[in-house]
Amino acid sequence: MSAVLLEQKERIRKNSKADVERFIEESESKISSFERKQSQINVVELRDSRRIGPRVATLRHLLSPIYTLSAESLSEIFELSIGNQKHIKDVLRISQVCSDWRQFAQSTPQLWTRPMEMDLRKCRSNDVEGYIAWILRAAPLTMPVSLLPDASITRHTLDGILKTAPRWRSLQLLDNLKELDLAGDFNEDEPTAFPSFSAVPRLRKLYMIIYSTPLPIILSCTQLTNLTFGTHFPNIAFNILA
Repeated sequence: MSAVLLEQKERIRKNSKADVERFIEESESKISSFERKQSQINVVELRDSRRIGPRVATLRHLLSPIYTLSAESLSEIFELSIGNQKHIKDVLRISQVCSDWRQFAQSTPQLWTRPMEMDLRKCRSNDVEGYIAWILRAAPLTMPVSLLPDASITRHTLDGILKTAPRWRSLQLLDNLKELDLAGDFNEDEPTAFPSFSAVPRLRKLYMIIYSTPLPIILSCTQLTNLTFGTHFPNIAFNILA
């Protein structure tokens, strides 16, 4: 079918839609004629009838909206067919209709830019690869991202997800967190492990003890109603609270 498709694409490249429709009508007329005199058909006519059928089917396919509408119109139609609550299923459904739809969907970034919630709790490697592939489909556009991590998340998983950060337009992380107890120490050899509390808008109570040398911890105190902060080095507390 692909060889016939390429052949007919090239054949009608300079023809109008009306010309193609007229050719289809003529071809179908020939097929009907072959069917009426099937008992009298010769070898040459039989060969022609077997060639015309696939060509007609291919030409009808080439007259479908995926080929006749502009990319802008198709993109708008696809976007309108995608629901906000089930946009992931809708986009996947569109991309699985046929190879033409899949090719168009994968080359249309705006179809992949709806908010993405990445549930990293007990996340498998296949899940991470799926999240990454989805976000990269949106390139060069960006998208809102929500992360749902827990204590089971591995460094490998986190590193994989963070590779897509340039494609994030906004980030929601622990947005329901209200109380946090950090009694442990932080490793100053791993700057990426330093906590930032700018992405926890509901945080009200914080208990934190630090024994290390000064660390670049981002702390917004305006939202806190209760803060317990312990350290052996007063300058650390002053630097963080400054």
